[in-house]
Amino acid sequence: MSRAIDIPAADGGYAVLMPNVYYRDARGVVVPEGKSFRDPDVRPTLFGYAAHLTPEAQSRDFAALLGCLDGEPEFAAGKLGVVGYCMTGAFALRMAADYPDRVAAAAGFHSARLAEAGDPASPVNVVSRIQGRVYLGHADQDELLPAEQIARMDEALAAAGVHFITELYRGAAHGFTAKDAPSYDAAADALHHRRLAMLLEETL
Repeated sequence: MSRAIDIPAADGGYAVLMPNVYYRDARGVVVPEGKSFRDPDVRPTLFGYAAHLTPEAQSRDFAALLGCLDGEPEFAAGKLGVVGYCMTGAFALRMAADYPDRVAAAAGFHSARLAEAGDPASPVNVVSRIQGRVYLGHADQDELLPAEQIARMDEALAAAGVHFITELYRGAAHGFTAKDAPSYDAAADALHHRRLAMLLEETL
């Protein structure tokens, strides 16, 4: 995830916990100043880090994050909203499935590989456990989430009776919220802010 993504929830008065999901491999800034996650000398490194983020590793991290929040009396046992961008859109769905009694809302923006056919690790296989609301804002020109995967995820959510909204951001490419990326789209980013604010207001 780009460090230049704004976190609208922080502006809405919510407590925000934003972990470095790559902590197993790197600390601090992951994408060097002046570089983009799409750059050919950066992307392979990020893919290598991402390979370590198996569903099992994610589950351990989710438990640690909840433990951190529950260690604060103000937040203990409270309802959560989880938000993911790019590959962490899948993480948001998986956490909502792992903790259906805690996660009231899950959102993903320009998510990647949500429903690859034949992939046992795909979050599409666990969304039936979700009880909270789901919002997915997709780039309509995203090579990392083709139309067939969007349809497969929508079908799984609908079959499970999950309250969800899927929206295509017309003309937007993958990474449309990342201000330091060539794919940044100001109009799509503004829409993402509005949709996320609405979801959180209605669920938390």
